[in-house]
Amino acid sequence: TPAQQLPIKLLYGAGLRVGELVQLRVQDINLSSREVTVRDGKGGLDRVSVLPDALIEPVGHQLEELRRMQRREKRRGEPTRVPLPASLTAKKPHAAFELSWMWLFPANPKRNRNGDLVRWHRSVSAVQKAFKEALRKSSVEKDASCHTLRHSFATHLLRAGTDIRTVQKLLGHTNVSTTMRYLHVL
Repeated sequence: TPAQQLPIKLLYGAGLRVGELVQLRVQDINLSSREVTVRDGKGGLDRVSVLPDALIEPVGHQLEELRRMQRREKRRGEPTRVPLPASLTAKKPHAAFELSWMWLFPANPKRNRNGDLVRWHRSVSAVQKAFKEALRKSSVEKDASCHTLRHSFATHLLRAGTDIRTVQKLLGHTNVSTTMRYLHVL
């Protein structure tokens, strides 16, 4: 389904780890500059990756669907909150209801101990399961995982002539030797 395809396409198109993908929030997407900001990635570092032209429209549709979902919940009088970073919870408690803090790929809401509806992000395992199902349906005979898409992202950039330092930055590697592993494929 399109709802399952977009996360998988974004894994490849932006070179994301699956854990980074599910934690993307609306504010992490910049359609005009074609950027995806990964916050608190591996090693606790933030980085910016590319948002491919082919995903601008589908990601735009996803953002619009999130806006509609938020409006429906408000009309019903039961808006869902999203968990916030601890430092922000005390400073801006209403941010938990703002569109910018909503997960790009939300899960269904659940009630917390206080009876409030809270919406977490889609689980890593749900994305992995969707990928495995897509792989099975495609009749690809190769063993692959969500992380294979990240490797493909890097390999295709290097094949296209992108310099190793740029690929390193997009992948969020602190050491270029980690990125160099992708050169053996070439």
